[in-house]
Amino acid sequence: WSAMDDHSVQVASIDRAAYQMLVPEYTQMKNILELLDSTKDEDMGKWSARLEEDIKAFHDKVEALKTSAEDPTLLEDHEFLDGVMGVTEELKQQGVDLNAEAKKNQGFQQVFGQQVERYPLLDEVVGDINLKAGMWEARRDVTSITESWKDVLVMEMPVKDWEAQVQKWFKTATRAERELPENPVAPKLREMAAVWKDLIPACGDLKNPSLQERHWEKLETIVGFRLERDPDTWEEPFTLGSLLSKNIMNFREDIQRVSTEATQEGVLEEMLSKVKGAWVNAEFTLSNFKDAKDVFILAGIDEIQALLDDSMVTMGT
Repeated sequence: WSAMDDHSVQVASIDRAAYQMLVPEYTQMKNILELLDSTKDEDMGKWSARLEEDIKAFHDKVEALKTSAEDPTLLEDHEFLDGVMGVTEELKQQGVDLNAEAKKNQGFQQVFGQQVERYPLLDEVVGDINLKAGMWEARRDVTSITESWKDVLVMEMPVKDWEAQVQKWFKTATRAERELPENPVAPKLREMAAVWKDLIPACGDLKNPSLQERHWEKLETIVGFRLERDPDTWEEPFTLGSLLSKNIMNFREDIQRVSTEATQEGVLEEMLSKVKGAWVNAEFTLSNFKDAKDVFILAGIDEIQALLDDSMVTMGT
């Protein structure tokens, strides 16, 4: 504004009035910034001391969470799971809250130019809580989810999805057995998951489209009961639950062997069918022998010879 006045720059009166109204506000802001700058070191000292107190209290919270997570009842077998799962969910939430608080403390340390502190004990406690919570969640799911699986027809099973789910339960059980103190929950979970780990693949092999009647007869001899697949004739639906009740998972390896045989035989039959199809449409070209009208000889066998060579290669394979 001084420069514009020196050079007689025309300024609208409303703009000049707005500027003049800002002068006292600018002066007030400048004074405030100067005051804050003069007390900066003192304030930083106060906030740093407060942060140290907060971090000390934070460590106490982590220790308290560790004590709660080591509650022996979390590793005891329970008939009803709601209570223990409620506790693990609460512990998980406390872990989430403490992680958020840890990040906030680290952010303040960066602002104050302090060394950023790490919290390995918190990571250890949260990992322990998550493992225990995951173990109980798997224990619940292996009972509740599989109950709905039992009514699904074998031929309609989403085998890959279910195998992936069962594998997660089995891995959780195995890790819990390895990393948690000795307890009855993890082995029981592993045993429950192992049943489905064998059952799903065994029933999946029964979905093999290459299985022919001769293979089904062989399978029935192995398992010792009739495998009724036809809705018009079965006495009970051909479901996962019906096969589970008959312990078909005990014959998993034999079922897999027969299914593999059926697949391999199916490939051979398909190759043989192609060879047959090629020869059905093959034609021999004939021509008259010299001047004889009723005597014929092969005019050329190049194509026939090529087809024979291809067929021999296929059959040899």
